Amino acid sequence: PDCWGVYTWGGGRIDRAAYPHIKGFPITLNWANVEPRNGQFAFEESLGKSLRTAHENDFYVHLMLWVVPNSPQWLYENGVPKVDAPARINPFRREVKPDYPYYFDEDYKRFFHRLIRAFGDYVRNLPPELQSRVLFVQSAEGSTGDGQPYKSQPTNPKYRISPEQWSQFRMETWEVYRQAFQKGFDRPIPLLVNNDANGKEEHEWLLKNLDVIGCKQGMFSHGYHISEEQDRIAEWRAFLAKAQSLGKTVFTRGEQDGEWNICGWSKQNPEQAFYWSGIYALHCGLDLWNIPADA
Repeated sequence: PDCWGVYTWGGGRIDRAAYPHIKGFPITLNWANVEPRNGQFAFEESLGKSLRTAHENDFYVHLMLWVVPNSPQWLYENGVPKVDAPARINPFRREVKPDYPYYFDEDYKRFFHRLIRAFGDYVRNLPPELQSRVLFVQSAEGSTGDGQPYKSQPTNPKYRISPEQWSQFRMETWEVYRQAFQKGFDRPIPLLVNNDANGKEEHEWLLKNLDVIGCKQGMFSHGYHISEEQDRIAEWRAFLAKAQSLGKTVFTRGEQDGEWNICGWSKQNPEQAFYWSGIYALHCGLDLWNIPADA
């Protein structure tokens, strides 16, 4: 009951003295770090210290494992096609050009699902005082925690993925996460998915397969007065009402990002921007709001 509120976003050392008012912080892992060599996992090195920090400072954490960027190079040495896509501008207004794996390659899916299961095994075997700090795990199926496979279209058309194909891949990934983080746990770890990319089929999967449903609401957390806000809020409230009528528990998260000190609407008066963004996030029903640590 005391876990909801403001969390940090981004990296860096987080402690209670420096951040007395937050409830916790995210732990975002990169595939290349947790499996630097094929089949050799380093979850303790990547995750253990942060969990101990959370325990020492009475913080909660939520977990996410990114496959892109920083996919391990050994994937491409073991039969997974490397997908080229044009560079793009990220939220920090910098040009980035990551490599992407071809998600539908059978070798890739085998390695990816093995990674999720190893992730679940590590969390399942944590000491109770550390496992209790884990609030939920977010499924990241493609590029970062967003809802699409690529941030720009592949240059080779044969690697392009339709929305319908990606929807099926996402739900297949959710099932692997559900099995990995909810089977064999005394307290099953809730699963959160990116709701901005969900449609009717994804919503039906969530209602059918999860008792506790986590949804990332990115459009409700990056500012205020977003495009198409009335339709977005109406659609969300309809889903929430349906879930509650079925006895489901629903929670949401979303993050502010680098635009807070880059975009004119915010940087000319950050205090005012965060004030109205916070009110807007509450109006939209956000439970957990990630704010950049430097803000």
